[in-house]
Amino acid sequence: MYIKDLQIKKYSNVDVQYALENALGKLFTKIYGYSEDHKHSNINLILGYTASIIAGAASLYSYLKPFNECKGILAVSVVLYFILGGLMTIYNKFVKKNEVFNGSKKEEKDV
Repeated sequence: MYIKDLQIKKYSNVDVQYALENALGKLFTKIYGYSEDHKHSNINLILGYTASIIAGAASLYSYLKPFNECKGILAVSVVLYFILGGLMTIYNKFVKKNEVFNGSKKEEKDV
């Protein structure tokens, strides 16, 4: 049914994983009636965007001010960027683990 939507490049493990995760998501949501919980992706997005905003703000500040004035801010932003990236990696490895789909199914009430 959804097989025609799968497009995988030869010898690309990342494409295979992505395609399978999408296919399983469609299977559980459209066929079995589950609703997907986006908690893990939301946490990854928050950590990633926060790290990017910090890096972008530090870059903009260093563009506007001389380098000697902003060395401290740049050092702090680099440390924060690596901490947030590390937190994202730790979260994916120990909390999300190998989870492909996270959702719940609403129980139908007897009428």
